[in-house]
Amino acid sequence: MKPYKEHVDAWMKYLHFNPSCILEAGVGRLESCRTRQYWDTNTKCILFEPNPTFHTQLAKAIQPYPNVFLSREALWDHGKGVTFYQFDQSSYVDGVEARSNISRPNRKKRAIEVPSVRLSRYDDGRIDVALIDVESAEWYVLKHMVSRPILIVIELWKYRSKKWKHPDMHHIKKWLGMNGYLEVGRERRDGFFMRPTDG
Repeated sequence: MKPYKEHVDAWMKYLHFNPSCILEAGVGRLESCRTRQYWDTNTKCILFEPNPTFHTQLAKAIQPYPNVFLSREALWDHGKGVTFYQFDQSSYVDGVEARSNISRPNRKKRAIEVPSVRLSRYDDGRIDVALIDVESAEWYVLKHMVSRPILIVIELWKYRSKKWKHPDMHHIKKWLGMNGYLEVGRERRDGFFMRPTDG
């Protein structure tokens, strides 16, 4: 399966700086990883992917790159663990409103228990790019973010749907506004937000 290149690389057109640390929350499949072009550089890449199959693929691929850190934990509001439901290429996390119209009983056939953690455990304040796609749990990533990245790319919309609204849109938009972020673009499901800098 080939990645949707425009979606994978769209965030890079907003990089008018050389990132020193990139957070990718919710990597998905190896071919969908948006930080791969930085693995053979000095840029620190912090990846989170709780899906066991995808995590195994990523763990094998990053072995030659000491600058890449991979966690199998789900970024969440606590460290008690979470349940997600695998359905084809997507996953849906228990406790948040899914983007899909697929009924929850169908998803529960593929329930997977995974460990969880607050981002603040790994965030040392140096993340300057954050790529966040965690199946409607995006607020739990922002809520515990220590850094204030220059660029935040966050999944907020369901592709080609005007009916679905992110359940935490109010909290997310409020956090972005309070921290000085401006929306600079949209691409498919993602919103691109930048914090003005002096440089």
